Parts: sequence; C-alpha cells; structure tokens
Amino acid sequence: MDFKIQLPADFSPEERAERARNNFLNGYNCCQSVLLAFSDLLESQVSAELLSVIGSGFGGGMARLREVCGSFSGAVAMAGFISPPTTLRSRRPAPLTTPSCRKWPPNSRNSTAAA
Repeated sequence: MDFKIQLPADFSPEERAERARNNFLNGYNCCQSVLLAFSDLLESQVSAELLSVIGSGFGGGMARLREVCGSFSGAVAMAGFISPPTTLRSRRPAPLTTPSCRKWPPNSRNSTAAA
C-alpha cells in the first residue's frame, strides 16, 4: 500500500492551521487536532476516527507529561505521510522528517535552530 500523500496544488499551511485550531476548540487534543486537519488527504488510507484514536495518547504532551507538544507529534506524523520512508522496515527516519523536524521547536536541545 502506498502511504504517501500528495499535497494539493493550492495547499495552504494557514488553512490547515485554522482547521487544527477549530478541531481543538471542538474538544480534540493538540495531536488529534493536527492529524484531523489533514484527514481529507488521508481518507483513502485511514479514517478520521482512527487518526483521532492514534492521536489520543499525545494530548498534553506524551501521557500528559508536557514534554513533547502534541501538535508537534501530530506534525511529525504528518511529515511521515508526506515523505514516507522507502521501506517500512527502516530504522532511519523518513527524508522529510529529520531536517524539517529538527528545526522545530526552536528551543529543543536537538534542534539545529538552537545551535
């Protein structure tokens, strides 16, 4: 199965952020909100309900420990769909996730932006 999603030509990060905001205001946690903001692009691979279940453990940071932001976890998950690894049995991160995700959040000790 091909899990790679194609972003539409008129893709707007601001519009996706607004969707995520509305999801959050409607009771979803941060991770669920981000995942569900992209559910229309994933509907052939996974349902919105399953995305909600997957994101449920990342609200308030992992296990509500407030360490890793749930919205960041959702964004990293989406990066994996936008640029998936060449093989599912790879321990190496997908091409897009490493350089993109290391830049954000800027205060992360592993962040290239913080260096």
